[in-house]
Amino acid sequence: MNPNEQLAAMAKKLAALEAENAALKAAPAKVLSYKVSEKGAVSVYGMGRFPVTLYKEQWVRLLAAGKDILAFIGAHNAELSTKADKVARDANAASAASAARVAATAPADSTLTVSAVIPRPAVVNGKGVSAL
Repeated sequence: MNPNEQLAAMAKKLAALEAENAALKAAPAKVLSYKVSEKGAVSVYGMGRFPVTLYKEQWVRLLAAGKDILAFIGAHNAELSTKADKVARDANAASAASAARVAATAPADSTLTVSAVIPRPAVVNGKGVSAL
């Protein structure tokens, strides 16, 4: 396999791995779980990397405003993004970056240039010795 074929195979493998990574990141959401924190607050796990923790009165106030929050989300739906949007943006950015890296390392034309290095005898104290 010549270097150009190796480069194309590596680029194809990289694209497949990036697609697999994006699919794993877009996996279904975890089930929510709840815990009382050390300070007596309610922590909700499964929303993201970190738990969402609020005190009881904060949860009551937030849940009471649920209809208002849903109305706000509906009114600003075009401006809001989802986690799937973020995953897609990240995958596109990674794909573009890897394509740029591949393009930067590929020769301008499809020919392979090989430059030979011819060893010269080393000289130590005026005496010639074989090349290292």
